[in-house]
Amino acid sequence: MEQIPYRFAEQVSKSILWARSNKKNRAIAIGLLVFIVIAIETFSWLAPTPKIHSCGPSIEFLRFFHVQMLCDSYWYMMDAQNPRRLLFGGTSIDAENTLLQDRPGISITALLISKLIIIIPGFNKKISYGGVDGSTVNYNLNTFAAYIFINLIVLMIGLYLIVKIFQNNYNSPFANYKSTILYVSGFLIIMSMNQITKIFFWIPNSGIFNTFIPVYMVWLIKRKDDFTKPKFQVSQSIFTAIGTLMYPMFLVCIPLIIILSFGKRRILGLVTSAIAFLPYLVWPVIIKVLGGNTLYHGAKNYDQFTWIIKSAKEGILVKSVLDNFTLYMSSFSVTPLVGIFCCFAILIRNNGKSGYLNFLMAMIARRKYEFFAIAFYFLWLFLIGMYDTRWSWGPTFLLLLVAGEAMHKRNFKISNSVITIWVGIVILNLVSWVGTPMPWS
Repeated sequence: MEQIPYRFAEQVSKSILWARSNKKNRAIAIGLLVFIVIAIETFSWLAPTPKIHSCGPSIEFLRFFHVQMLCDSYWYMMDAQNPRRLLFGGTSIDAENTLLQDRPGISITALLISKLIIIIPGFNKKISYGGVDGSTVNYNLNTFAAYIFINLIVLMIGLYLIVKIFQNNYNSPFANYKSTILYVSGFLIIMSMNQITKIFFWIPNSGIFNTFIPVYMVWLIKRKDDFTKPKFQVSQSIFTAIGTLMYPMFLVCIPLIIILSFGKRRILGLVTSAIAFLPYLVWPVIIKVLGGNTLYHGAKNYDQFTWIIKSAKEGILVKSVLDNFTLYMSSFSVTPLVGIFCCFAILIRNNGKSGYLNFLMAMIARRKYEFFAIAFYFLWLFLIGMYDTRWSWGPTFLLLLVAGEAMHKRNFKISNSVITIWVGIVILNLVSWVGTPMPWS
């Protein structure tokens, strides 16, 4: 059994060397990878989906394939087709107001991409979709395609960062290549085939970032020595700043950037931290200057973050914390939790000779940045006060990625037990990906 993954790794290694040999082969390899990713994501259409849902009927292909829009897909498409809506926040569906005022970047990006897509034959037409209230609304096909293109780009960048995370564990990209390729392959599959990609890849939405953010955080930590370079600090702060305007959950990356920056150059750390925060803070001011109104839909309709203050005023803070913690724990997916347990069990078994608790404490001390990111991510989601699998996937995937990277870094022998556990995690993830019904908010 041990020879099977080694042979697989050898074939993958040969393919990588072929792709790196010249620009033509590299272009062919990238095109092939994009095709494979799109082909893989189409299997999510097989997931059980109700024909009629509160967000409207599912889009059906050949009786077996289904794509279910989420309720907020309506807002994403309307905002990209009429960006003026972003200036006027609302608390309910309205032709003039948006409920997504806190993420203008993705709508504006979709608008710009749609202007390029429209020149492609066949994309300059309308599509009909039953909206939340049951009425049929017409949308631009090029706008819909622009959001799918954004999802594809985000997923491809995330997959690339996973490769770089494991490559950087050794001085040479091909050092210990068999182990590297096995770990990389497993995480590429898990990142491509999970509840987040199943729900969000084929619809207008920003939810795909929930699978990208944990990978980006680990990649930042792997590049912590580069934070001595002003160019790298500023570039990552700008990238994160743009990310916050695409999807507010990017805010969890800013404290990590701050501590990585402050450990090297304190004054530059202050500047880069300001850069990361600034756009998200300035956007409401821009809205006011342009004559609009700001309204945070999550806080207004779902008490996001504000539940703490309200509970304290009503004298039920302890009860609310306990109730929310129970809901929070129930939102986590079983698959990554099983993987996390198995990875840490292997780490402890191979390295816990001085005591399991001592080993775990030593590991946390060695990987203080990783565990800071994990702790802050978990805490941030809890404080939101609105819990769902789509959000809790992020910190659990982050913890699984940290555990898997720690195993790879320690250069474990790929034994039958490791192979069995790793293959089991991947299979469990695939079964959950295809076999479970779509989760709804």
